[in-house]
Amino acid sequence: DTIDELAEIIKDKFSLLAKIADMGLGPQSSTEQIEHQRVAKMVIEMDRLMGVAETNLYEVRLMKLKHHDGYGKTELLLGAPIHSKAADIIRDLPVVMENYNLFM
Repeated sequence: DTIDELAEIIKDKFSLLAKIADMGLGPQSSTEQIEHQRVAKMVIEMDRLMGVAETNLYEVRLMKLKHHDGYGKTELLLGAPIHSKAADIIRDLPVVMENYNLFM
């Protein structure tokens, strides 16, 4: 495989993952759909978070929304320019992934 072919495969798989995060996998129980959406969305959000963090231009955190049980999208990405007052506040927030099991 060439780099371009590999990049196309990854793009297709990532696109499928994003669709699962938004709509689920198709015929399944509501509990299964919520779980599949939750895991897929977490993977997408972590990719976004790492991409932004790698620029060293923003302070970023992934936060878990409370009181949204039963809804597959309970994570929130926060970010601010690295030397801003908002970045100082974000930097002091807890990091969700240290204690968050992706496959719980």
